[in-house]
Amino acid sequence: MNKHIKIMMGLALAGSLLAGCTKLDEERFGNLSAETYYKTEAEALSSVAGVYQKLSYSADINDWFRVNEFGTDEFIVPGRASGGWFDQDNMDIMAHNAKPGNLRLANAWNLVFSEIGTANAVLANLEASPNKDNFKALIAETRLLRAYGYFYAMDMWGNVPLVTVARIDPNNLPVTTARADVFAF
Repeated sequence: MNKHIKIMMGLALAGSLLAGCTKLDEERFGNLSAETYYKTEAEALSSVAGVYQKLSYSADINDWFRVNEFGTDEFIVPGRASGGWFDQDNMDIMAHNAKPGNLRLANAWNLVFSEIGTANAVLANLEASPNKDNFKALIAETRLLRAYGYFYAMDMWGNVPLVTVARIDPNNLPVTTARADVFAF
């Protein structure tokens, strides 16, 4: 009896392998390009919404907006005179004594330039779209959002790199650009 069951299972397995799919080409949905995605205004608008999503970090506790206020009298970080607590490098910023390893400033830098990089990627895709003439308002809006990021970057750090591409080569980092040139951009 066991022998017959093994033979039947073997035949069933062989039959299922022989009856497998013959059309193995599949339609891929994970790869989007400007030519395939940016066809309608709704699709283009959804990518611009991604830039606005990056701006949502300005309301986070680790935000770049709050870092801008730390050095003013609008914001205070309470503490204990005896220490014993971690202020997340806020006191250094408030005392205008921030060092290069300040995590709060590094996070603010990364958030601002993440927003600028996202805007650059959206601009590149909108301008590469075959329907770019229909997206003039969205292109202008995305340029404004990128300029908003540069405004805060200049306000916090002065001369900053002027990056107009979505991705930069980490082995060839851009140099800083004077405020006047970034502002004129």
